[in-house]
Amino acid sequence: SSNVSCDYQRNRIRNRLVPLLEELAGSPKALSERFGELSLQSQLLQEWIENEITAGDGKEKHLLNQKCKEYQSSSSSLPSLACPSPNTFFLNLAEPVLVQRERLARFLSDEKGGDPVLARSVNQIMSKLGDSSSQGKVTSVDLGKGYRAFCEGNNAVTVIHEDEEMMSRND
Repeated sequence: SSNVSCDYQRNRIRNRLVPLLEELAGSPKALSERFGELSLQSQLLQEWIENEITAGDGKEKHLLNQKCKEYQSSSSSLPSLACPSPNTFFLNLAEPVLVQRERLARFLSDEKGGDPVLARSVNQIMSKLGDSSSQGKVTSVDLGKGYRAFCEGNNAVTVIHEDEEMMSRND
């Protein structure tokens, strides 16, 4: 049968990797228990992040997309990308990094019309925002499907679709 053959990746995992993991864990039961523990830890972490982002009623504690006036009142220096459009996000540097990443991922997904955003894109944006040598510079990250995230300074992200960018150049 095709399940015995290692021609397919799923079979290589089932036939080679799982037995190796079971051996390293000590037994199939020990591996199953470890995966169960990891699943529980992941669930607890997700609940903590959700609790940090929402007030328990599913509503955001802090706006994903701060309005310019709100941002100006909370910051002494406003990045130049701050008010060009409603699709600018400001990272709250006072929040834990996991919460910052989750907010950023949700913002990017919303800007892409609900399409998921790869963790790799979030990582690239977070590293650009955290790079002190990029102060005053605008850098960009390709989000796929014609979307680009433009990062300025250490906390501003603006998402633009190629169609919008072309229209603004033609105006």
